[in-house]
Amino acid sequence: MDEEVRKDNMEFTTPAGKKIVTKREPKNGYLYIQFTSGGEIPVELQGYFTSPAIAEKAIRVYLETKSRK
Repeated sequence: MDEEVRKDNMEFTTPAGKKIVTKREPKNGYLYIQFTSGGEIPVELQGYFTSPAIAEKAIRVYLETKSRK
C-alpha cells in the first residue's frame, strides 16, 4: 500500500485524552487536522498540510509543547 495513503488518517491523543486525526480534503487533496469529538483546533494545527509527514510533525510538536505544561 502507498505510504501516503496509509498515513492519511493518522490518530494522536492529547494529554487531556482528546483524539486528533488527519483527514484528506477531497477538493484539493491536502490534509487537515481535526478533533474527533469536535472543538476548535489550535492555531498551530489549522489550515492544510501538503503531506502526511508535515501534518505529523506539526501534531507531534503541538503535543510535545502541551505535555510540558
